Amino acid sequence: MKKIKIVTLIFVAALAVGMLAACSGGNSSTDSQTDVVTEVQEEVPSNGLIGTWIIDHAKIDGSNYTIAEIAAMYKDDPDLAEFTDSYMIFKDGGSVYFYSGMDEFGLTVEWSQDGDTVTIGAMECKLEDGYIVLEMASNLYFAKVSDNQTIDDSFVAHPELAD
Repeated sequence: MKKIKIVTLIFVAALAVGMLAACSGGNSSTDSQTDVVTEVQEEVPSNGLIGTWIIDHAKIDGSNYTIAEIAAMYKDDPDLAEFTDSYMIFKDGGSVYFYSGMDEFGLTVEWSQDGDTVTIGAMECKLEDGYIVLEMASNLYFAKVSDNQTIDDSFVAHPELAD
């Protein structure tokens, strides 16, 4: 499972580089996350990116793994267990907040969309079947769960996996 750890570290590093290049800032709020939606939207128009996205599954060596499977397979590795809490919040105005559950920190970078390509900081991602796909050694699939743009430190991406 080192691949997922390495992929997440690369993604966080790419976002940090993008943040430095973009020199963008973010806002935070203490309002709670609400209006969770469980279906993945099939098509994501540009304004449809606004809201909260969580990791839904990963494709590793050609096979799909749900976050629950990854959590079960690597429950003894605290870094990978926290990885399931990673999420992104796309905000009006062109910034996105990425929270890395593995590293327990967040950062804000600029985002843009050109057709099926979403650029997050310096990282180019694809829109595929309603998911934002981070294409690296392992592909990470983020699903939109809410239109909520509120950054809330009590938000848990996958409460069903919480101890």
